Amino acid sequence: MTSTAETSAIGAEILKAAIELARRARSVEALAEGLPLDGRDAYLALVAEWRARYAELSGSIRAEKRRRKGPEAGWAQSRRESLRVEARRMMAVRAASRLRASASRAKAAEAA
Repeated sequence: MTSTAETSAIGAEILKAAIELARRARSVEALAEGLPLDGRDAYLALVAEWRARYAELSGSIRAEKRRRKGPEAGWAQSRRESLRVEARRMMAVRAASRLRASASRAKAAEAA
């Protein structure tokens, strides 16, 4: 059994690789095929890390939205747009991980 810190580190590593894949993937299906998931523990680690990172990213997007009214309006809008692109990639990773998990469940049910 792995500790919380180990699980978080594994999830962070998987998420980093998945986001890199999302930059190049043409579809969610292609991304799902390339995800470096090797079992339930890896999937759960990815989900936990994804939730934490997405919550942080959402907060950053909201903060940049408020800054658009200030003296650095152009920079804040540009930063917000780049954060939104990153959020879309994160959502693609989420969809791909769910697709991969459902395919794995279907395969296990078929084997049983």
